[in-house]
Amino acid sequence: MATAFVTVGTTSFDKLINEVNKTKFYEGLTRLGYKNLIIQYGNGSIIPHTSEEGSVENLHIEAFRYKDSLKAEFANASLVISHGGAGVCLQALTPIGSRRLIIVINDSLMGNHQEELALTLLRGKHALVCTPSSLNQLIWTGVESIYPSKLTCDRLNFITN
Repeated sequence: MATAFVTVGTTSFDKLINEVNKTKFYEGLTRLGYKNLIIQYGNGSIIPHTSEEGSVENLHIEAFRYKDSLKAEFANASLVISHGGAGVCLQALTPIGSRRLIIVINDSLMGNHQEELALTLLRGKHALVCTPSSLNQLIWTGVESIYPSKLTCDRLNFITN
């Protein structure tokens, strides 16, 4: 079963968790064929809905703050939605071609060093890049709203295959 994994790493990224905690996001994933959603939400103040709370039909949702290792989550995911930390991006892209990566820019970080890595991966066609507010648009349409001219590929196909 297709699994999407959302991770914020060790920091808080409530803007991202808020977006993936919406019915529109859940419906977008199920429309793309995803059956499982795993959310690692770190030390943020927003706690995601889970399947036990009846969030959406046909999508099993698990959420946790931290685990000692995320190896199993990465291994089982065909789509990773993440902040732009180097460790997470490299883990998501290894082995090459094993899963899709959407990097969500955390614009509240000082200096926004994550954006540099995200844009490099975007230019190399290894990842798609969006902001928290444009994530649902990307999931529903496959179109990036902040860097549309920097990647020339079938974006919707990139997310689903």
